[in-house]
Amino acid sequence: MLTFNLTKYELNESGIMLDVGCGEGRHIFGIMQEHPEMKCIGLDMDNDSLHKAEEGYEYFKSISNAGAEFIKGSAYSLPFLDNSLDLIVCSEVLEHLHQYNDAVKEIHRVLKPGGKFYASVPASWPEKICWALSKDYQNLSLIHISEPTRLRRISYAVF
Repeated sequence: MLTFNLTKYELNESGIMLDVGCGEGRHIFGIMQEHPEMKCIGLDMDNDSLHKAEEGYEYFKSISNAGAEFIKGSAYSLPFLDNSLDLIVCSEVLEHLHQYNDAVKEIHRVLKPGGKFYASVPASWPEKICWALSKDYQNLSLIHISEPTRLRRISYAVF
């Protein structure tokens, strides 16, 4: 399941998309299907997730004309030139970062003027359920910026 319905948005069809914290590549594969001319790049810190994403790409690569690649990297230091990306997706990642403001500033640095940045964080109600049901969840290294207004304040301060 994709976090965003990107068919609702006007995108540069032949642009470059970055998924920050791509995990196993679900947003990459969704973009490849809906926008086959868009080059997709997935970035993650976890080698196992990147390996699974590359395996998935082998299955899905025929639906894209522009291709995809997966790289290991940090949201704090994106390996791209200023103003070089048309679309950046960051789904269910910011709440894991201790310095999420720095990551959002870095995303802003590499996003082209007029480019699109789509971020999501967990909704507060499901978060409360997880906290109530699981001691393990309580011990995760999460920042819990689950309130949408807080994320809006972060993005308005940067963008």
